[in-house]
Amino acid sequence: MRRRLSRWASGLASAAALAGATASQAATSFALDMPAQSLSVTLNRVARAGSVELAFDRGVTDRLRAPRLKGQFTVDQALTAVLVASGLSVQRTRDGAYVVKPASTLPAIKPKDEGDGAVSEILVLGRRNLNTGIRRTRDDIQPYDVALDDTIRTAGASDIEAFLRRAMPANAQSASLAQAPVANAASARSRLDLLGLGSGQTLVLVDGRRLPSVPDAVGNGAGFVQADINGVPLAAVERIEVLTAAAGALHGAGATGGVVNIILRRDYQGAEVGVTQGFTQHGGGLASRLDASIGRTSRDGRGGVSVRIGLAKDQGLDVGERSFGERALLANGADFAAGKIIAPYVPLGAAVNVTSSGGALTLKPAYGGGALGSAYTNFALSGFTAAEAVANAGKLNLELPADAFGETQSLTTRTLRRSLIVSARQEVGILEGFFDYLFLDNRGRALAPAGYAILSLSANSAYNPFEQSVYVSRSVPWDGLIRNRSASQRATAGLIARLPRGWMVEGDLSLSRSRVKVTNDARGAIINATLATAPDGFAGPGLSPFASQDAFLAAYRAYQVTNGAFMKQDDTLADFNLRASGPLWRLPGGPLTMTVIAEAARERTSGGESFAFDAISQAPLTLRGARLRLTTRSASAEWRAPLGAPDAPWLLRGLELQAAVRGDAYRMTAPQTYQSLGDGALAVTRPEMSEHTVLAKTLGLKTFAADGVMLRASYSEGHLPPRSDQVQSLILSVRFWPRTDPRRGGEILGAAGPLTIIQNGSPKLDPERARTYSLGVVVEPRWLTGARLSVDYLRTAKRHEITTFAAGDVAYFLAREASYPTRIVRAPLTDADRANGYTVGAVTLIDTSALNSGRSVVETFDVSAEYRRAVGQGSVSGYLRGVWLPSYRRIANPEKPWIETAGYSDGPLRFRALAGGQWTNDALSLGLNAQYYGRYRVAASGFTAAPTNLAIAQPHGSRIASQVYLDAFAGWSIGGRTQVQAIVHNLLDATPPLALAAPTGYSTYGDARERSFQISLTQRF
Repeated sequence: MRRRLSRWASGLASAAALAGATASQAATSFALDMPAQSLSVTLNRVARAGSVELAFDRGVTDRLRAPRLKGQFTVDQALTAVLVASGLSVQRTRDGAYVVKPASTLPAIKPKDEGDGAVSEILVLGRRNLNTGIRRTRDDIQPYDVALDDTIRTAGASDIEAFLRRAMPANAQSASLAQAPVANAASARSRLDLLGLGSGQTLVLVDGRRLPSVPDAVGNGAGFVQADINGVPLAAVERIEVLTAAAGALHGAGATGGVVNIILRRDYQGAEVGVTQGFTQHGGGLASRLDASIGRTSRDGRGGVSVRIGLAKDQGLDVGERSFGERALLANGADFAAGKIIAPYVPLGAAVNVTSSGGALTLKPAYGGGALGSAYTNFALSGFTAAEAVANAGKLNLELPADAFGETQSLTTRTLRRSLIVSARQEVGILEGFFDYLFLDNRGRALAPAGYAILSLSANSAYNPFEQSVYVSRSVPWDGLIRNRSASQRATAGLIARLPRGWMVEGDLSLSRSRVKVTNDARGAIINATLATAPDGFAGPGLSPFASQDAFLAAYRAYQVTNGAFMKQDDTLADFNLRASGPLWRLPGGPLTMTVIAEAARERTSGGESFAFDAISQAPLTLRGARLRLTTRSASAEWRAPLGAPDAPWLLRGLELQAAVRGDAYRMTAPQTYQSLGDGALAVTRPEMSEHTVLAKTLGLKTFAADGVMLRASYSEGHLPPRSDQVQSLILSVRFWPRTDPRRGGEILGAAGPLTIIQNGSPKLDPERARTYSLGVVVEPRWLTGARLSVDYLRTAKRHEITTFAAGDVAYFLAREASYPTRIVRAPLTDADRANGYTVGAVTLIDTSALNSGRSVVETFDVSAEYRRAVGQGSVSGYLRGVWLPSYRRIANPEKPWIETAGYSDGPLRFRALAGGQWTNDALSLGLNAQYYGRYRVAASGFTAAPTNLAIAQPHGSRIASQVYLDAFAGWSIGGRTQVQAIVHNLLDATPPLALAAPTGYSTYGDARERSFQISLTQRF
């Protein structure tokens, strides 16, 4: 009996997930017409026709026959008819899923979702999605965080990135691109960043498959960044799986910081339409969304098709619609007046602000003479008068300009997103074919300022009314619209074959493409304008910032750039996968399962094109980039071995091992630029290959130390091949270089013969490597039903990180020739050299390109607690999820000490948490959710050079205070087919704290909309 119970428990663990199915789905009748056949096939088709999740042990059902089934059935009626005389029965879980079990053991086994073993989800009978990855759960060997559709829906986020920032504390992302529209060229693309290692080290998948990378530049600086998933409508998401550990053995390149797998809903039955409207308490920020789906399953359950469309629009915010810009300007003015900000950074107001480059301002005799008694003053846009300058001495105008340098500048990006998802499946005998098409269109717009706002005048300039050299800040009412479009599409076709002994084989081909186009109509001024503050100008009319607005702009227009700029680039990806999954043999705890995968992928770009005007000559500049190509060949395998039976002795009870290994062979073709300096020859570009073979491993185990106490531990590896822009070199041939050779008596480099200098990237760079160790405990106390607590410690250590701290520094490498022997090449020692007392030949080549010298270590503690219990006709639940990141240490230069970045403005927060509660019954749901962001330093860690805005921001305060934002939601179900939901974001209307280092003047962990509301209506047909 125990062996039978064990077999059924383990069989269910390798069958389908117990995901939700609504009562209305189970009660809906549908037509079936199926012959007598394998019980597994019939159960699978019943699950599809009824759009429910159904778990069963194929090791048993493959050996049984189902009777002919024809007529109109509900799910319950169909299952009852199918299982008659089979010795099996069916039980429905509290999540709405169905579990088929032996009738005699039904009361003895508590249904629990323990995953599918090492079986790709697309190959599990009864599933409705096309996820090619192995389904992960929170109780997996590795500490996955899984968000289900109910959590996603009640969050009310605008896109997937916003949801993960709000609901996944492991996402260390500090800001979205849309929160700084001007700085990010109106991009609305996603940039997920697990652990704070950078978005390039978080792998993003949709249904276990890669999307094409998003190109972000043209030419030698072209690189491919994380796929954009902000166009995926949240209503189409079934669940999101997040792992904050190196995952190269499971998913290949790019998962050094972790992986995010977004699983989409498929096989819709009937039609569904949802509309959502969002608005804010303080005006602006209107947002609307439409989601619609329709699906149909064939009468015999063998085939089906579904279509989903999404349309979302957000009008964004302008700076003048919130107080952040005004607060930042006032704070900057106060710091400037206190002498904490140097003169060139004089604040820009609605009038003209003037400051001396040193000492108090003194008027020239022609303007009446006399000292102002202050280093700064201001005057109106109507033009300078000495009387006004004296009256305003010691005062700055700190009102926002009424143009794009102030009120009308975009504070958040205006977005328009469209999506289309089409899926179809059809069974023929033991084969099943499927097709899937995904189209995502993500557009952003922003209004940006144009022109130089700060001009300098020497003391002897005829336009300068003061005896001192001055800096003048003056708003220019020029602006332009930036448009940014990111579009991705993927078409996948595949075939699944059912084999004997529970094995399944699947092959698919995905063809995908991403396109980026950016246009910028903001026409600023050429550099000559900064040199034109003299009566004779500079290649144009003289420019006086002390003139009236009309006169100033009339002269300034002569220096305006002729036209705007644009960039377009695209990337294509062809990816073929062949996978097989199934059981190998039975172990005490269940079947040993395995998935093997072979993959071949090719990604390439067209090279792209960009256009702009030279900032000095105004000559048109057109750049066409070189083609880039990346081919990958991979083979991998993953095993799950349930060694311990449920009734085994201590520490062997429920013991399960996980092992995975993956080999990846990469070949990247990128251009190398050769240029000879001094002879007028044009640069020549030649393609060169960068090749690497990488092996990654994952090992893990979990066991039960006591009843309801699970221990888990894992080791995993990851790798990140050099990006395309990191392997592109600039190879210079020179006759001399202004540095001396310390080993040849200070001889000028190149004096003894030709010299080659290599700069920028290098095709010789190695992949970055990562290792993660995790140790955790999961407690589900039997004395407190519905409670769960998990605590996991993770340590990820990276090595061979690509650094540029010494890039281009010839002196650095010459002084350390012994440490970098392959980067300094010398000619053979000649007799003439010996006669001169030299012991080495002349330098012929110096490689100053990027290094693999960086290292980093990040440590985290992930805590998750929840409690759920029935109360009357409903249930209450509470949860707490948080990440404590005590350390993120980094080092680029091996001669320098480690630098701590956690808790600084350029590093991840030390604390992030999410807590909330919910009450639910059949018709009503009410809930609260709180997000906590720990305090952090205004200053940068020093790992990279601090930008100018940080230098300005640091005097204002040493830390940004911790932040708490509270959301509330309510949902109503009407008749099982109508859903109404209302959400209040930032219920207490908390204002994000001042953060001058941020481009928008506020801490971007907060939401610029402040208190906002969302109402949605969903109708099923």
